Amino acid sequence: MTRELREHARRTLTYWARVLVAGALPLGVFWLVADLLTLPGMGGELFRRIHFALYCATWVLVPIAVSDCLSRERREGTLALLFLTPLKPAALVLAKVGAHAVQLAAALLAVVPVLMIPILLGGTNWLLVAWTVLVLANVAGWSLGLTVVASSVSRGSNRALALAVILEGAGFVLFPWIVGALFGMNSLSTWQQGYSQASYDFFIGFSLLVTPGDDFVRAAQLLFKPTQIIYTAGAMTMISAAVLVFSLLFAGNRLRWNWRDTPTSRVPQKMEQTFCQPIVGTKLLRRWMRRLLERNPLGWLERRQWSGRLVIWTWLAVVGTVYGFMLSNIQFFRRVAFVDQIMVGLLLLSLATVAAGSFRRERETGVLELLLVSPLRVRQIIHGRLLGIWGQFLPAVGLLLGVWLYLGRARQEQTGPATVGAGSLIVLYAILPVVGLSFSLQCRSYLLALLLTLSSVLLLPDLLIGLLDLLPYDYQFDAATGRLLVTLSQMSVAGVLYWRLYRKLGRRQFPILRNAR
Repeated sequence: MTRELREHARRTLTYWARVLVAGALPLGVFWLVADLLTLPGMGGELFRRIHFALYCATWVLVPIAVSDCLSRERREGTLALLFLTPLKPAALVLAKVGAHAVQLAAALLAVVPVLMIPILLGGTNWLLVAWTVLVLANVAGWSLGLTVVASSVSRGSNRALALAVILEGAGFVLFPWIVGALFGMNSLSTWQQGYSQASYDFFIGFSLLVTPGDDFVRAAQLLFKPTQIIYTAGAMTMISAAVLVFSLLFAGNRLRWNWRDTPTSRVPQKMEQTFCQPIVGTKLLRRWMRRLLERNPLGWLERRQWSGRLVIWTWLAVVGTVYGFMLSNIQFFRRVAFVDQIMVGLLLLSLATVAAGSFRRERETGVLELLLVSPLRVRQIIHGRLLGIWGQFLPAVGLLLGVWLYLGRARQEQTGPATVGAGSLIVLYAILPVVGLSFSLQCRSYLLALLLTLSSVLLLPDLLIGLLDLLPYDYQFDAATGRLLVTLSQMSVAGVLYWRLYRKLGRRQFPILRNAR
C-alpha cells in the first residue's frame, strides 16, 4: 500500500487533480447556490444538491481512477515481480484497494468545508448528515469492488474501463433496489398505480439514496418504526461490505491463476471469425477500402478494423430502430422531446469518445512518428483524421436530421448539454472531433482527454449561460442571442484548440505511449 501511494505521488496528474478540485469547488458552490438565493429554506435544498453531486461523482470517478490498477501491472510486467515478494494475490489486491480508498477519502474530505455551508444555513439535521456519510461509504465500497473485478479480468486499459462501466451500471441499479426492498415501503398507496414491486423498490431506494430530505423523514413517520432506519442502514452496510469482500477474493483468485500472459483461446478466435469476418459483399468492401486508402489514408486507419466500421452501422441502426418504434407508439409526440435529448446526448458522447482516443492508438503503436516522417503534411494528417471521424457518424447524423425535418422539429432548439435542434447538432458534430483530437494528442490519459473534451464543448457553454442569467434584467439577452453567444464560444474554443493541435503536432511536442494495450 505504501508502494502504491508513493507511485501515485510521483504522478503529475495527482497534483493537477488537487488544483482542479480546488478550482471546481468554488464554481460548484456558485452553481448550486445561484438559483437558491431567494428561497427561505435554501440550506436543505443545497444539502440535497451537494449529496446528489457526491453520489453521482463517486459512481463515475472511481472507475476512472481504479479501472487500470491491476491491468496496468500485467501490461508492464511488474505483476510477476510483485509475486516474487512475500505478497500474496489477495494482499496485493487489498493494498491496491486500500491505496485508492485513501485517495477517495481524501477527496471526500475536501468537500467537508462545502458541506458546512448548508448546515450553517439550516434545514438539515444530524440524521441526514449521518445518512449521507453512510450512503457515500457504501457507494464507495460497491464502486471499488466492482472496478477491481473489472481490472483483474482485463489486460487493456480501455477494455478494463468498459467492463468497469458495465459493472458500475449494474451496481447503480442493484444498490437502490436493495435499499428500497430493505426499507419496506410496500404499504404506501402509490404502489397500487401500475408499478411492479421491483420497479417500486428501485424508485423508492433511489429517492432515499439520491435526495435524502423530506422523503426520508416522511417515510420514517409513515412507517411508525424508527428502528426501520437503523435496520436498513445496518443491512445495507453489511451487504456492501460483503460485496467488497467478495470482489477482493474474486480479484485475488483471478490474479493467482491468470497473472501470466497466455495466447487467446480458440473460442474467442472462432467467435470473432464467425461474427466479425465479412461474408457478403467482400469484393465491394475491398474496393471501397482500397479507394478510401488512396484518398484518405488517415480515414482508412479509422475503418480498417471491423470495430471501426461497426460504429457506422450501429448508430444508423439505433437511430432508425428507435424512431421507427416510437412513431408506431400513440404516446410518441408526448415523449418526442425526451427521445430527442437522449439520442443527441448518446450520439455526441460516442463522437467525443472516438475523437478523444483517436491519436492515442497511433502514439501507442508508433504509427504517429511514421506518419510525421512520411510525405504527408501536418495539415493533411489532421484533416484526414477529422474526415475519417466525421465519416463514421455522418449516416447517423444525416438520418437524425432527416427525421427531425420530417417531423417538423428541426427548429425547436434548446441550450444545454442535451442540445436539440438541427443547427446546434451540426455545430457540435463539426466541433467535437476537433476538440477531442486536440486533447487526444496532448493528454497521456484517455479518460482525462475525454473529460476535457466534454467539459470544453458542453459544460463551459452551460457556465456561460448561468453567468448571463445572473445579469440584471435590463442587460439580459433573448433566447436567440444566447444561443448565438454559446455557438460563438464553442467555435472559439475549437479554433484555439485546432491551432494548438497544429502547432504541437508540427513541433512533435506530444507524449509517447508504449505498451498501453
